[in-house]
Amino acid sequence: MNESLYRSIMVCRYRLKDRFFNRRLWITGSVFSVFLYIAEEGVRKFSIQTGEKITPWIFPFLTSDWICQMLISGYFLWLITGFCDKKESDNYVIARAGKIIWKTGSCIAIIVAAFLYTLSLAVVSIAVLFPHVKFSLTWGKIWKTLAVIDKSKYDVQINILPSIRRNNCAVEAFLKAGILQLLCICWLAFLMYFIYDLSEKVIGIYITYVFIFLDVMLTNTMLEKFYVFSPLTLVQLGNYSIETAKYGISFDSSIKFYLFGIVIFVSGILFHDFIKWRK
Repeated sequence: MNESLYRSIMVCRYRLKDRFFNRRLWITGSVFSVFLYIAEEGVRKFSIQTGEKITPWIFPFLTSDWICQMLISGYFLWLITGFCDKKESDNYVIARAGKIIWKTGSCIAIIVAAFLYTLSLAVVSIAVLFPHVKFSLTWGKIWKTLAVIDKSKYDVQINILPSIRRNNCAVEAFLKAGILQLLCICWLAFLMYFIYDLSEKVIGIYITYVFIFLDVMLTNTMLEKFYVFSPLTLVQLGNYSIETAKYGISFDSSIKFYLFGIVIFVSGILFHDFIKWRK
């Protein structure tokens, strides 16, 4: 294995252990799991009332609910704020590895953390529905029914958008939602890291939260032509429709938007350090 890559992976391992897998994660993660349990309470009650089991495809609906999405993305950004700064004990690792290796390892750590977070979110969102879950590759009767009825009568808090079920099969929607969620939080995290690297101040976290509130504004004003500027709006699979397609918004274009931004931010982080190193 290339020595630089090996050292970057070692830095990634160190940063994940020091800044991600800590007591704060387990405590707040438990609280967030309780939030998911409460948010999905109405779905479980509807299953009990109808006597019909729930198929495990709640994740696309969860990530397309703007309130849930705001909390999902905001919580992840809060979890990884530690990746942006340095503790006094980090100086030894930086001196041994070098600044470029340190930043490369930190970027890899953010990607790994985002993947594990998205995977855990999908697993927990299904786990809290037990024991009312049955496995099926189709949507099942529960999601088909909740997509067309008045959900408020059954205290269902999550917005079950019919467009998700209508435009995608269950497995396809699940995979698309997972990919979009992963890329979205990576985009936000690298933006935060990039701004912090330039300014060496915590302003990056505030700017990324601006994008979260931008989604709140767009969701409540229904200005579809501006969806393309909001990463938290594009992550919601329910926002892909004939109306938004008129403005060039599609799953493929959103993937390009996220990847382009991630490449720009990561390149900026590494190139900025390279320039300083050369000086």
